[in-house]
Amino acid sequence: MDQKKIGSFLKDLRKGRGCTQEQLAERLGVSNRTVSRWENGNNLPDFDLLLALAGYYEVTLEEILTGKRSETPMDKDPAQTMEQITDYTNTKRMEWTQRLHLLFLLGTVGALFYGVVLALGLAHQSPYEEIGSFGLGLACGMLLLGTLFTSRFATRLLQTKLRLLHRGAAQESPNKWDGPHV
Repeated sequence: MDQKKIGSFLKDLRKGRGCTQEQLAERLGVSNRTVSRWENGNNLPDFDLLLALAGYYEVTLEEILTGKRSETPMDKDPAQTMEQITDYTNTKRMEWTQRLHLLFLLGTVGALFYGVVLALGLAHQSPYEEIGSFGLGLACGMLLLGTLFTSRFATRLLQTKLRLLHRGAAQESPNKWDGPHV
């Protein structure tokens, strides 16, 4: 899967609709910076947003994942399409794992700062007191975020986001967002 090609295709589709990044971002409930990252091939949309984009642009999921328009209604058999979806899902899972890894790494670094300040007996001297407090706050914050992102609460937040996304899209243009064209 070529992220740059997908991004370029998404950019062409957006321009073909006469839509700015800001307008698309507002419609999807994301930032225009996020849309820019998709179009530059630096990141891929979440699967729910990918489906919304397919519906909005009136293309198939296969066309987005290959980064080009299909000559025929179905260029590939369903097994190949499922393989592309699996690759996409694995790519997103890898991105998620890397983000969690970074959170926990930052938390560990913060805990180490705090531990070093305590071990050296500098916990009550300026500026080391502030450095130690920062490290402890960083460690606690990263652990809290990691716990939040891996809990059922994160799933509920995503479900709420999806409901709001679909509700807002249905209110704006019910005929254009009636579901993805897979």
